Order: sequence, then structure tokens, then C-alpha cells
Amino acid sequence: MHTLRVLALCVGFAFAMPSVADPNAEFAGAFTAYREAMEESRYREAAAHAEKSRKLGEEIYADDPKVIATLAYNHGHALAMLGADGQAYEVLKETRKLMRRAYGADSAQVFRVEMSLLDTVPDESAALQLTRVLKQARRHLAQDGEAMAELKLNGGMRVWWHRRAEGLLGEAAETFARLGKTEREARAKFWIGKIHLGYDRYRDVVEAMTPVVEMLPEDDRIALMARANLVEAYEKLGESDRATEHCLAIGKTVPWTGTADYQPLFKRPPTYPRNALVRNTEGWVLVEFGVDEMGFVREPIVIDSKPKGDIGWSLEAAAVVAAKGFRYAPRFVDGEPVAVDGVRNRIVFEIAD
Repeated sequence: MHTLRVLALCVGFAFAMPSVADPNAEFAGAFTAYREAMEESRYREAAAHAEKSRKLGEEIYADDPKVIATLAYNHGHALAMLGADGQAYEVLKETRKLMRRAYGADSAQVFRVEMSLLDTVPDESAALQLTRVLKQARRHLAQDGEAMAELKLNGGMRVWWHRRAEGLLGEAAETFARLGKTEREARAKFWIGKIHLGYDRYRDVVEAMTPVVEMLPEDDRIALMARANLVEAYEKLGESDRATEHCLAIGKTVPWTGTADYQPLFKRPPTYPRNALVRNTEGWVLVEFGVDEMGFVREPIVIDSKPKGDIGWSLEAAAVVAAKGFRYAPRFVDGEPVAVDGVRNRIVFEIAD
């Protein structure tokens, strides 16, 4: 039996030999498989096929630097779409060198690689890469066109923490508005609002986010996120009544999935009890409460906590106070908001490093 099994494997290998012996056919198959996988958003398969076609192509087209550069780009682009940014970045850096040799440093092909690198470059190098891309864009894109606006939007989102981001997003929003691209304009304004939120500029958050919810359909993902950010901004400003409008809008739009997945739109952090801080004590408190028709928390009680004792009681008291300030999107039944009982939330007390 063992001898027959070995013979069968050998015969199978012999039948497979003709396809392996024809690198051109194998390359064509890998390249076709890559294109089909990309068209169907099967990026893991696309990356594997792109790598295979690239390796085969480097032998078959060794004297054609343009083909080799293009195959390298396909590989890097597929990795980027897969979300394997680290691998994509290394491949695209090599691709940039190949494209420069094949087409020239100022070519459109190199510019395309630079834009792909912007999406995959490590955060600490993103601002420098954006500067490089914007400089090259002056040669390849109309300064007041949609493509330039998309680049500014993508760049502003990519380096949202950088001082240039807000200006780029503002320029993108103006161009999209002029071109009648409402969804793109709203996205740019949303990210401007996110920048303001990151710096606790809550009035500016309201100014940026309010047009977003007015410009987009109620069930649009960006509109819903903008409303959630408005809830936080208004709560921070002490304007809970204005936050309620957005709590209700989210609750009316988002399907109810039960208390297990019920999370607050706004969660004010608890005040750390002094006796716990002095003793460097961390812990958690599980609180249960009801959520009324306007998304306010009602009658929070402690279900469990750790540690116990005097410090535990202090943590529990702080957790109850914090829970009273949470805001939720109310549950809707037959088009009307209703109260929800038995909602639980675990409040964690951790000492920052």
C-alpha cells in the first residue's frame, strides 16, 4: 500500500509538470487571478496572486523595467487594500525606485505611487510624505479640481493631528461645495469637527458638525457619527437639552439590538476618589440603571465592584455619580421613544501612567 501511494504522488506530480514548465502561461494565470480578485474585493487572494505574477514577471520581462515596475505596484496596492500597511509600505518604497528608473522622477506613475505611500506610511512620517505628494500634485492635478480636493481630504484625514490638516480639509470642503459634491463636502467638514473635538473646542465642534447632519441622509454613517459627536459637545458645554435632539435622532434611525450591546453616546469619566489615588488603587464598578425616553440615565445602582471595603465604597459612589451623566440614544417602538430598564455599564478606574 505504501509503494502504491508513493507511485500515485509521483504520477500526480508528473501530470502537473507541463503547467509549471510554461512560465508564460503561469504568469498569465496569476495575473488574471489578481485582476479578478481585485474586482471582487478579495484582497488577500489578490495580494497573493499579485506577488506570484510579480515574481514570474521579473524573470519573463527582465528587460522591460516598465512592466516590472507596474507588477510591483500591483503587489503593493493589493497589500494596501488588504490593510497590511507595513508590508505595503516596504513594497511601495521599492516600487517608487522602479518607477523612477522606468518613467522618470516627475512622471504620473511615480506620483501615483507617492499617493499610495501616503496611505501606508508610518504616522511619524505621514506629514513629510503629504508635503511630497502635494508638491508633486501641482504638476499633475488641476489646482481647483475634484482630484486635488480628494487629495486634500485624504491628506487632512491622514495627518489630522498636524497643524496643516484643518486648512487642507477646509480647502477641500470649499472645492466640493463649488462642485456640488455634497457627500464629500460633508465628510471634510466632519473631519474638521473631529479635529476640534480632539482639542476640546466644543463650540467649534458644533459649528462644523451641525451642517454635516443637515447635508446627509438621516441614516448615513457619517451623519450618525456627527450626531454622536454633537451629543458629546453639547454635554461638555452643559447644554443637555440640545444634546437630546441628537440622541433622539440616532435612536429613531439605528435599529434596537438589546441591552447587551447598548452603549452610551456620551460617557463622562468618573472622578477618581482621593483615598484610592493616595493608595494607588485601581478597580471597577458594575452599575445598572434605566434609560428614559430622552436618553437620560435614571436610578443607577451598584451590582458589583472590586475592590471591596472603604475604597470600594468610594469607587462605587463615584461610579454612580458618573453614570447619572451618561447619555444614550433612546429605544424606539412604533416610531416613539420608550424607556429601557436593566441597562448595565462597567465603569473602570485606572490610574494614568
